[in-house]
Amino acid sequence: MALDRFDAWWSGLRYVRRSAVLRLLATVLVFSYAITQVLMERQSKAIAQRLVRYLERNTAS
Repeated sequence: MALDRFDAWWSGLRYVRRSAVLRLLATVLVFSYAITQVLMERQSKAIAQRLVRYLERNTAS
């Protein structure tokens, strides 16, 4: 019984590995995720730098 489930899962995995459309979809999703992470990191750094400048200006006086 467990072997049947594993066999069904494995054959499904083989289908996904062979399917060009699913591979393309996975590639697009991974690429999109990576680009999003890079852009969010850049935005976070810019916000942090602005916050530091603001705090330095207002606490110096």
